[in-house]
Amino acid sequence: MSLSVGLSEVAGFEGLETLITSRMKPTNHLEQAERYRTSVMQASFAAADKDRDNKLSRAEFSLMLRRAFPEITRQEIDKEWAMADCNCDSIIGFKEFVNWLRPEDEADPVSHKPLLVLFRLVDLAESGSITQPELEFLMTQAKVNLKQQEVDVLFSLMNTAQNGEISFDEFVHFLFPPVNRASERSLSIELLPAF
Repeated sequence: MSLSVGLSEVAGFEGLETLITSRMKPTNHLEQAERYRTSVMQASFAAADKDRDNKLSRAEFSLMLRRAFPEITRQEIDKEWAMADCNCDSIIGFKEFVNWLRPEDEADPVSHKPLLVLFRLVDLAESGSITQPELEFLMTQAKVNLKQQEVDVLFSLMNTAQNGEISFDEFVHFLFPPVNRASERSLSIELLPAF
């Protein structure tokens, strides 16, 4: 019996371990960016999953919402829960979590409330921005195996203003680039390491 456990067993994301830990050179920079986006969403899900059972219970989901919006009402939590629990099985899996995060209006993702919840989950200091240490902490806590160079690249990709902190707009536009700007967004070859 092996005591070695891979990310897919710990986090319950079949195939994600290969995606995250793969050291093969991606076929293009958009694939690399997508890999980083998936890593951030997976790490955020893991941060909300307090009992590490690979799903969000109603209590974990409520706690996540209350951290972002302390004054949220029970009715608002119920509404968000209904939107997130697509298959009505009383738990939220990773795919449901990502679907809940996906903006309804892809042309204007900044106005989507679930993305603010996610941002505030990562913004541990509650400063209104995400620092590199906060991003590193999120990835480490979720056991997302990124090398330091990859974390540096991820932070640089997210921090488009290059001012040392990721704003809410930068965070949202990294995770869900607006449709009308997606073609304009190009990733610098200098920023992406070859694996």
